[in-house]
Amino acid sequence: MRRDFCKTALVCVALAGCAAQQSVRDTTTWQSAQTFSGRHVFGFEVSEFTPAGRQERWWLGGEIGPITHRLVAPLGEKPAMHSPVFVTVEAS
Repeated sequence: MRRDFCKTALVCVALAGCAAQQSVRDTTTWQSAQTFSGRHVFGFEVSEFTPAGRQERWWLGGEIGPITHRLVAPLGEKPAMHSPVFVTVEAS
């Protein structure tokens, strides 16, 4: 029984050594920042950006507070969520 325990322990140690993560160097090359203009719709769990002239939709992330603070609405009303706005953004 002791021999089986030792074999099991040895196998576990060997497998743990094989499973250790190797150091991987990131070789991703990124393009320089680009500017896009298009339609942005935001709301609860929504941040959809559609670049002008395209059908694809992207998730607009990052610091979007300045966009939401510039929305306009009739006097005395709050800007409605999910109302589309035209924005120009820089992506990096």
